[in-house]
Amino acid sequence: MQNQRQLILALNNQLQSSTDPAEKEQLTQRRTQALAKLNENNRKMLQTYGFTLNRNYMYVIEKSSVYMAVSEEEATSIKARRDSQEQGRVQ
Repeated sequence: MQNQRQLILALNNQLQSSTDPAEKEQLTQRRTQALAKLNENNRKMLQTYGFTLNRNYMYVIEKSSVYMAVSEEEATSIKARRDSQEQGRVQ
């Protein structure tokens, strides 16, 4: 969809700089078709995923931790396994 948006901007720029009426008509038709396709795809994205080009989104990467209750034996086993893996990486 971002590529479609860029295509429409490029067509707008070409349309503004063009002086030939036939070329302007062709560019106007292409822009109208591209805009219709972009609007259709935007509607589909909104219905399917809840995302739209009308909003600005920010990606936030969060780190999560998972905690679980374990017995003393399990904790010792997990620590030993983690220590042996870390030693393997260092060597």
